[in-house]
Amino acid sequence: MKVLVISDIHGNLAALETVLKDAQGRGYDEIWCLGDVVGYGPDPNACIERLAALEPQLTVRLAGNHDYAVLGKEINVEDFNPEAQKAVLWTRAQLTDETRAYLDTLPGQAVQRGPFMLVHGSPRDPVWEYVLSPRIARENFEEMPDFRCCLVGHTHVPTMFSYRVDRRDGQTFGRCLQHRLTPGPPDVTLAFDQVRLIVNPGSVGQPRDHDPRASYALLDTETRLWTYVRVEYPIEETQHRMLAAGLPERLINRLSFGW
Repeated sequence: MKVLVISDIHGNLAALETVLKDAQGRGYDEIWCLGDVVGYGPDPNACIERLAALEPQLTVRLAGNHDYAVLGKEINVEDFNPEAQKAVLWTRAQLTDETRAYLDTLPGQAVQRGPFMLVHGSPRDPVWEYVLSPRIARENFEEMPDFRCCLVGHTHVPTMFSYRVDRRDGQTFGRCLQHRLTPGPPDVTLAFDQVRLIVNPGSVGQPRDHDPRASYALLDTETRLWTYVRVEYPIEETQHRMLAAGLPERLINRLSFGW
């Protein structure tokens, strides 16, 4: 089965539509969305409605920290930086009863699909924790020994962490490595029989790896082939809509630079 893996749409409809069109040309059977449908971007209702329209192909849809914050659910808006706070409060005021109800159905816990664990944040904290470093990844590997491969979002950076246990002279050593992903061949095979993995597809709507193109991945669950894709979208269209909505200038400008 071939799966389209997306995360961190963040109310950016232009980016979402571009990703869906590009992925359709490559072919997929199911869609897994790892959370943060809203926040930052100018089209929260349209993005939620577009996501809902993808069912039944959309077989996994998770809540992210911005989704929770917009709903006033478990996460305090004061935990965000000032620009993100403004975006959360603006988004909260824009939601219709229907889109708010749909957002409220998104689960905030880990979902299992075969050998794959799916979360927004991290295995031990599915909504909030950022897996940005080998240290944090290693703690998750060691504290959550049951998962073999976990797909995460939240950081907006396409990355893979691998964890291998070596035994020498009667002692056990755990080694965690970070691998930055780049689009194009060769694609990555998720060989989690030999190592354990945490893999991030990057962000559809607000990349933060200094590449402004929308990011997503395709996963073949049988061959475990992970194809990481970047695609250009009309950034200016999103920025104009953000400007018209009165969203913070810093959030508008960062889309041009991917940070």
